[in-house]
Amino acid sequence: MTTIFTDRHGKISVVRSSLFFVGLGILIMIASYVYVAVETQTARSPLELPRPDGAQDWYVMSFGDRPIQRTFYTVPTTDIDSVVNYYQNHAQQFGAEPCTRFPPTGNYAGYDPDENAIPFEWKCLFERANLPGVSQSTLVIIQPGVKYEEPPIDLEGQTVIEYEQRWHE
Repeated sequence: MTTIFTDRHGKISVVRSSLFFVGLGILIMIASYVYVAVETQTARSPLELPRPDGAQDWYVMSFGDRPIQRTFYTVPTTDIDSVVNYYQNHAQQFGAEPCTRFPPTGNYAGYDPDENAIPFEWKCLFERANLPGVSQSTLVIIQPGVKYEEPPIDLEGQTVIEYEQRWHE
C-alpha cells in the first residue's frame, strides 16, 4: 500500500518525505510572513479604546508625522469615580494593569485651588505588543475639571479624559 511517505513497496520514500516537509516549511513561512505583515499594519494606527457614555470630543493634538496623538474628552455632570471605574473595568477586560492614582491619597503637594491646578489624576495604560518592536499604547489620564482664567475655560463639575496614544511607524 502506498502512502504519502512510502513507495509502492512499502518503504519510506526519501523524495516524497522531503517534498512534503519542504512544502510544509514553505506554508509555515508564508503564514508567518502574512501574520507579521498584518500585525505590523495593524500597529500603524492608534490603539482605540471605547469612551464612557456622554464623553464629548474636546481637543486633538497631533505631532506632525510622528506616531503620537493626544486627544481630550470631557464628561459633563459625571463624578470622576464613575469614569475611573469604567476604565478600571475596561483594564481588567483588556488584561492591563489597574489604573493608578497620583498622588495615591489626597492632592498633589502644594496644591492650591486658587491657582486652577489639578489636584490629582488617575492614569491607566493599555498596551498591545504582539511582536518585538511593534506596539501600540494608549495612556488614559483622568482628571477632575478645573476653571482656567487664561484662556477662559470652565471645566468645573466635569471630568477630563486625555488619551495619549503612541503607535508603530
